[in-house]
Amino acid sequence: MLRKGDEAGAGKASPAPLASRTRTAEPASVRPPTIAARIDNFREPIVLEPIHAWGAKTRYGIALRVSPDPKLNQPSARVLLVQPTTSPVVMEIQYTVAESAIQTLAANDASNDRRDGVTILVTTVGIAYNQSSLLKLDPLRLAEQRKWLTHNLALPSGTTEVDFSIIGSPPDYNVSGDSCVISLPQLRVAPNP
Repeated sequence: MLRKGDEAGAGKASPAPLASRTRTAEPASVRPPTIAARIDNFREPIVLEPIHAWGAKTRYGIALRVSPDPKLNQPSARVLLVQPTTSPVVMEIQYTVAESAIQTLAANDASNDRRDGVTILVTTVGIAYNQSSLLKLDPLRLAEQRKWLTHNLALPSGTTEVDFSIIGSPPDYNVSGDSCVISLPQLRVAPNP
């Protein structure tokens, strides 16, 4: 009987798929549109300056430079978040060496051999734990780095500040004359209290 039923077409109809009532939830954005913060050099506030580099539109950012002149010597900056992060978020960091600095270095043949690029230590400081990243760039030797570079930095929950410092890379640890500029597109500078 089963054979006759099978030959007669019984059991060949497939049931229509049931419509799913579940929806996929969109994950909460981990890249906030703005991050409210204050900026200082660990002593006094820093004002964002307009930066023109590599044919890109003007950006406002932080200039870090190692200089024998105490007024110009600003190798570190600190971004103090107005509110600690309550969940992990991503901060976009755009960084480069200004064209004028590259032209000055390229004109000085004696210093070219001693140059090993610029290394920026980025450290998140928080309630639970700190983490660090190194941003390295050498636009004097690497033509493809003569532009704005981007790094996405994960800020863990409880982050209260992000510190930027020019450091020397081994084996020479030479930072003499190193400079870079940093732009944080999501940053909204809050007034000092």
